[in-house]
Amino acid sequence: ADILAKLPERIRPPILSRLGTMTEIPASLVEEIASALASELPALDSDATRQVEGLERAAALVRRLGRELGEEALEQLEDDNEELADAIRQAMYTFDDLAGLDAGALRNVLEGVSGDKLTLALKTSHLDVTNAIFSSMSRRAADRIREDLEMLGAVRLADVEAAQREIVEVATRLMAEGVISLDNEGQSVV
Repeated sequence: ADILAKLPERIRPPILSRLGTMTEIPASLVEEIASALASELPALDSDATRQVEGLERAAALVRRLGRELGEEALEQLEDDNEELADAIRQAMYTFDDLAGLDAGALRNVLEGVSGDKLTLALKTSHLDVTNAIFSSMSRRAADRIREDLEMLGAVRLADVEAAQREIVEVATRLMAEGVISLDNEGQSVV
């Protein structure tokens, strides 16, 4: 992120585009980089490829750039590849990021979410996310969601992920409005 911030504005979008669409890289390139950084990687077959998660890496990079610079880079990328810019935006924040919010910020997010959506989203969530959400609610509301979760039978993973994505979209909208910050650098309410 520091390197991207120091590069000229006009080349940031192509770099994000290349990183975001990358799915594999030549193993020989990995080998060359590894030896330049201390030869810590084992030798690889030069014809082999290595899988990389370009979209997730691009999202992490944009997130580390900070809100203003990251959004500027995404807007420029959007001119060339709107679909990739949207995919990077969606990959920047996940349902698990909600665990880093304080109770007040979580309450702001949950105000825009129906109880049914929240119950569905919590079906497969990590314990730390569930605990953070329950601690931001009244005991009565948390107990009601717990009961609903116990009664909720088998659900499609796609439905759970859609509910989680919807809640993250509420959070990112609130972040864009300056109500909360998902970039938990110790403070989550702006």
